[in-house]
Amino acid sequence: MKGSDFLKNDRKVLGTSSHCKKVQHHDAIKELVACQKAFDTLCFNAVMVHMSYDDQIELQKLVMQMSHAHHHQCLDAFERGIEMFYTALYDISRMKHLKVISEETRKHTHQCRVSMMTCFEHRQTFLEDALDIYHSLCNKDAQRLENSIEKALMSIMHYHLSTKTMHIT
Repeated sequence: MKGSDFLKNDRKVLGTSSHCKKVQHHDAIKELVACQKAFDTLCFNAVMVHMSYDDQIELQKLVMQMSHAHHHQCLDAFERGIEMFYTALYDISRMKHLKVISEETRKHTHQCRVSMMTCFEHRQTFLEDALDIYHSLCNKDAQRLENSIEKALMSIMHYHLSTKTMHIT
């Protein structure tokens, strides 16, 4: 999927958000194309033993959506993206019975639904965590993946504690 195609298809969701800041159309396309190239490199390097091609493409789309939403300050779209990312990660690990994700970590990853992020700094952290998890998956780096997920969970817990709204069920 080209960056321009992604932007065109996703404008229906992101373009109408009241949280969006106006940015130059050219800059948005440029950012997405750069993002696409980075993910193409990751996918090219992936051996795909644990993940199917479709799984990788799905996570790729979700992280691109988060990156795009973050760039445009589209809070609602970013919340949906991060929730879908962690849900997809859980589903893939469960279906593939990945040993790199412990049962406890898998359970917490599935349960951590960060649907109330309003702080720019936290959104940036969550996006970086998601990118790190994705990179670890693509490179089949079991230790880094485990560390990345634990770091992401700590970020989520820190957010909930800082807002005094522990909504982990």
